[in-house]
Amino acid sequence: MGGPRRILGGAELLAPFPGTGKEKSVRLSGFIDAGAVYGPGDLPGSAGLRYSTGVAVTWISPVGPLKFSYALPIDKQPVDKLQRFQFTLGSVF
Repeated sequence: MGGPRRILGGAELLAPFPGTGKEKSVRLSGFIDAGAVYGPGDLPGSAGLRYSTGVAVTWISPVGPLKFSYALPIDKQPVDKLQRFQFTLGSVF
């Protein structure tokens, strides 16, 4: 499975991390993501969208935003390669 094009979407609900009081540099979030890859001549999502849901902790650190995410697939297919844990260093929208 694969292709040169992709379609992605997602939603995330942010909240202050429990126990941090007024400290706003640490946030907890829950999210759901959807996406698909497709090739030339295919309709976007024609092979079926894949969905996942998870939780994340974001820390606005002195070196930049750090985000730790853990997700589980909702509709895993046998050909899918899982990446349950992800670490990101960079901008936050």
